[in-house]
Amino acid sequence: MTEIEALLRNGKTARDEEVPAVFDQEIHEAEATLGRSFPTSYREFIAFGGLGELRIRHRVLRPSEIV
Repeated sequence: MTEIEALLRNGKTARDEEVPAVFDQEIHEAEATLGRSFPTSYREFIAFGGLGELRIRHRVLRPSEIV
């Protein structure tokens, strides 16, 4: 289990269920537009639902918002 996976799966969660999931297609489209790959840590974070995690004090951008 990666550190990010452990953070998001362990302990009490406070998720915003209205935040839509990020699908691989959105990641691939953003990477193609930018001509770069996202770091593995970012990919793992959003894959495990990190964008909807309310314990994070700062807003994390979706791949499409980064573009």
